[in-house]
Amino acid sequence: MEELGEFWIACKTLGVESLEQWYYISCGQNTCYKKVVPINGLLHCKKCGRDWKEGIVRYKVLLRVKDKSMDVPILLWDREVAELVGVSAENLLKKYGVEYEGIPLELLALTNRKMLLKIKMKKQQVYGLQVPFTVIAIDRGSDAIAKFCGDLEGDGVVGVGSPLLDDEGSVMNTDEDFFVGHDVVNLGDDYEDVVEVNDG
Repeated sequence: MEELGEFWIACKTLGVESLEQWYYISCGQNTCYKKVVPINGLLHCKKCGRDWKEGIVRYKVLLRVKDKSMDVPILLWDREVAELVGVSAENLLKKYGVEYEGIPLELLALTNRKMLLKIKMKKQQVYGLQVPFTVIAIDRGSDAIAKFCGDLEGDGVVGVGSPLLDDEGSVMNTDEDFFVGHDVVNLGDDYEDVVEVNDG
């Protein structure tokens, strides 16, 4: 998909959209995040070409968030969800079991949180905001949240995909402009090759 840019957005979480499982099983190689498929009793990674007896349990959570003007779905992957809930996907799966069909309480606790997220906007999202935005960086608790989130029904909250402005109204186009000295988790491009949200 054509990428149109990366944007910081100020938002509040509305809740988990459980369209499918909140986790997936990835390649057994720790640096590969590709979903494995069962073949002949083993788990096969199409990216690495390797077979595994066991894979790695990773988060794949679809959240709905809102800003001043609208609400949209966002896709959170393993690293940022683990940071937010304080427990690994593997341990959460052990707690609830594979037969559990609901949403774990630890994930439900993500509701009504104010966050600053850096997202990638792609061409198809211009024509349909139901396509989830992938998060590539997240601010979890700096004073910038108070500055930019504030009351999500009031003034001073930017629209989804809109650039954040400094006190003088200038666009802050870089991470250096925006988050100098703040607590930011930068996700990089680790998840570029992970399955799309609607994969089985």
